[in-house]
Amino acid sequence: MTLICRSEKQPLATFGEPTWRRQVVRSACSASRAGYTIIELVVACGLLVSVMSISGTLVYRTDLVWRDTAKYRVSMNELSNQLEELTQLSPAELDARVNDLKLSKHCRELLPEATLTAVLVQDNLGKRIDLSLSWGAVVLEKRDGVGKVVRLSGWASDFREDDVSNDEFGKDKDSAS
Repeated sequence: MTLICRSEKQPLATFGEPTWRRQVVRSACSASRAGYTIIELVVACGLLVSVMSISGTLVYRTDLVWRDTAKYRVSMNELSNQLEELTQLSPAELDARVNDLKLSKHCRELLPEATLTAVLVQDNLGKRIDLSLSWGAVVLEKRDGVGKVVRLSGWASDFREDDVSNDEFGKDKDSAS
């Protein structure tokens, strides 16, 4: 009877050989089929490290984008609230209020380094209010020294004390008759 290695399909030993030879040949044949080589393990570890480093970088950058988006959303809400309030004021109140703008408590908590500025500009459409809210740069962008700025503009209503005679549809009562 002859021993045959399954992977190589070659005779390993015959029964006329000593038993120690058959045991050595049998263990060599089974060892080559049942394990991983060092090269396979090194390649697998290298691929695992590559995938982990790429996914770690992606997770970190995604977190930065989410934080930046949250700050942008807070700043837009703050500017739209401030602009809505300013556009409803009379011209005298508007001039005084523009010089005394303050951030809301919610905005100060989420953007502690934020600054709010307002500029009144007279153009052909009326008195324009330009608001801007700026805050510090994200850690990755500090090397460029760039901060974030959000701007929003609106026009002040032409509110006059003698225009109170408008009805609910925006027409003068005198012209409706």
